[in-house]
Formats: sequence, structure tokens, C-alpha cells
Amino acid sequence: MEPMTIFAIAGSVMSAGLVYVVLHVRFFGEKQAVSDQLLKAQTEISQLKKTLKGYTHYRECLEAGKHALTEHFKPPVAKLVRPYVHVEPIAKADFKLDQDVTVIIKYEVEFSFSIDPGSVGLEMWDAENGVGLKIGHPILLGEPNIKILSQKVVSSKPVADEKQLFAHAHKKFVLLAQRYGTAMGTEEALRALCKLKALECLRDALSKQSGVKQVGSVFVDFK
Repeated sequence: MEPMTIFAIAGSVMSAGLVYVVLHVRFFGEKQAVSDQLLKAQTEISQLKKTLKGYTHYRECLEAGKHALTEHFKPPVAKLVRPYVHVEPIAKADFKLDQDVTVIIKYEVEFSFSIDPGSVGLEMWDAENGVGLKIGHPILLGEPNIKILSQKVVSSKPVADEKQLFAHAHKKFVLLAQRYGTAMGTEEALRALCKLKALECLRDALSKQSGVKQVGSVFVDFK
């Protein structure tokens, strides 16, 4: 074979080899870039899934939220203070007085309330747009705390023993205060206060659970 032919063939082989090397390097670089982009995309998707899960993860924490709410609803759940003026007419024959008299006592009364747990306690469920919750009605807890602000006897003549008149009138008011407190359990203001406390407590309990980014709406009602 002639030298020129040999050189030509060798040159072709070398050129082909160089092209292969260049293409191989280019392909490897592009493959690495695609691999890096794919890894980055997978990482971003994984992070996005975690973030999105944080917005619905509260649904998996309802039992913990119910437990926290049960602890929070240990009595007293709410306290209300009301002023009262008790007017008690007293016939003169009842205490051997010279005339009929009237006892006027001003009070400040604190009522404490708990939530009636009922037979099944708190009811909680996963609602379409958040969490549904049903609680018991507020009920009077124990006896009202009664504080006397002022008291006086209204009569045309001085009364020898006012203390027994005050004691008589106060005894009557204690029974009335118990009735007032029992009736307050149906007042809308107290019911709204209990619902608000339940809502705030449940949202707070769920938001503190690990992995929770946001808590959906909480719908509270009475059984």
C-alpha cells in the first residue's frame, strides 16, 4: 500500500476517534446535567409534598387535639360575674316589729360553669373543610360565690335587731342565686363564650402537633 494511502487511512481513523471522544464527553456532560436537574426536581417535589402534607396533617392529629381539649375543659370552663339588688319585704308579724319593713341588699355574684360531658363526652370528626366538634351544654358548677356590697333596712322607725332581718333576706337570695346560675346555662352569651374557648383550644392544640403547618376551619356546636 502506498504511503499516502496509509496516511489518509490513519488520518481518517484518528479523526473518527477524536469525534467519538468529543461526542462521548459532550454526551456524558449532558447526561450529568440532566441527572442533576432530575435530582433537583425530585428534591423540590419531595419538599413540596412535605409542605403540602403540613396543611392537611392536622387531620391525623384529631385524637391528640381531643385529649388536649378534654384537659382544657376541666372545670371551671367559664366564670361570669353579675350584680344584683335583692329587695325583701318583711311583714311586722314575722319578727314582732312595730311596722312592716323592707330589706335591700346589693350583691356581686360569681358563677362558675363546666361543660356537661354527657354519655359520650366530646364528639370530633374530620369535616370536609376542617374539623367538626360538638360539646356539651354549660352547666352551673357548685354554689355561686356571693359577695355582699351593701345592705340596709328601710323603715319609718328604727329597728332594734337588723342582723336577723339581713340574715333572713340573705337566705332567700342564696336560693335565688342558685336558680339564676342554672338559668344562665341557656344564655347565648355564655354559650358563645364556651364555643369560642373550645375553638381556640382545639386550633392551638392541633397547631402544636409535629408536622402541622396550618389548621383548617373548626366548626363548633352543642349536642
